[in-house]
Amino acid sequence: MSSMTPGPALRKSRSIARACDFCHGRGIRCESGETSSSCRNCTLYAELYTYNRHVKKRGIRPRNGQATGDSIKTTTDASLLTTPSITRPWQAEQIASRAVIMDLVDIYFQVVYPIFPFFHQPTTIHNVSRGEHQTSKSQFAVTMAMCALASARARDGAIINHQWDLSVFSKASSETFSWQPSQFCL
Repeated sequence: MSSMTPGPALRKSRSIARACDFCHGRGIRCESGETSSSCRNCTLYAELYTYNRHVKKRGIRPRNGQATGDSIKTTTDASLLTTPSITRPWQAEQIASRAVIMDLVDIYFQVVYPIFPFFHQPTTIHNVSRGEHQTSKSQFAVTMAMCALASARARDGAIINHQWDLSVFSKASSETFSWQPSQFCL
């Protein structure tokens, strides 16, 4: 049996629980050096070995928005306090009757949709039939764009199926619908 003599013990670098300011700022691992007065990176880059950074509290915050033990400064200046303004929900102005809009959406899906399938037909028809375009700005913009395209195609004579009375669409021209969506697009 050969006896194994232990060689010189290799010193294992140990991680510091919290990175110093320099290592944290660079996003590098903070390792203790030969001297306990600074980490290896601070020694290598001749930086000050400091822990001046404020430590954020970890964990789930309480529902009321205050951390336990923290005090919140309150202001008594009346000019800084504002009363919440009452805003009404957005309501679209009546451009055309619901029947005309539904017919134009149907024309869109028969004439324009085969070439440009931008919208999901069942969802769009469902939303328009429920009148969601009257309370949602984005739905209003989409519906008015569809109506403008369909009205222009009706005026151009692109409708082969004559199930609609095209004279109704002459009152609601494509320009009637096209000026509205640009006000609401982001």
